Amino acid sequence: MNKVLLKSYSINQRLVNVHFRKKLVSIDCLPYRNSNDLKLIYEGSRSLIMLIKNDYSDIFGNSLKISESSLHAEIWGHLAAYKIFIWLQNAIKIPFIQKFAAFIIDRSGMIDCGEAKTDAIRWFWNIIGWIFFKD
Repeated sequence: MNKVLLKSYSINQRLVNVHFRKKLVSIDCLPYRNSNDLKLIYEGSRSLIMLIKNDYSDIFGNSLKISESSLHAEIWGHLAAYKIFIWLQNAIKIPFIQKFAAFIIDRSGMIDCGEAKTDAIRWFWNIIGWIFFKD
């Protein structure tokens, strides 16, 4: 079944859209480019993770096989890159830098979190999560 479902969550008064697919969730932070908005989303990431994991189970009838610490690490990593490249795009007005920054912004602002067999670098987020965000 290739079911895709969009749900919206209010995280610290910021609306965050999440696309649910079998073995994959995509968290859309692209509407937010302000540091304060991104900080509030990050601060609410534990709540967002719990909502996502609960809704995933309800939608697909089984749990999302990604640990909370791994999801937290991936959200943190993406938001850090997103903030850095938004700053870079605003600060350096060289066309090549602008294009590169725009590419990274698009890639990091949409956080695709897949289970190990779906996400080629899940192992990386698992290690970072284990080090910094132990469950």
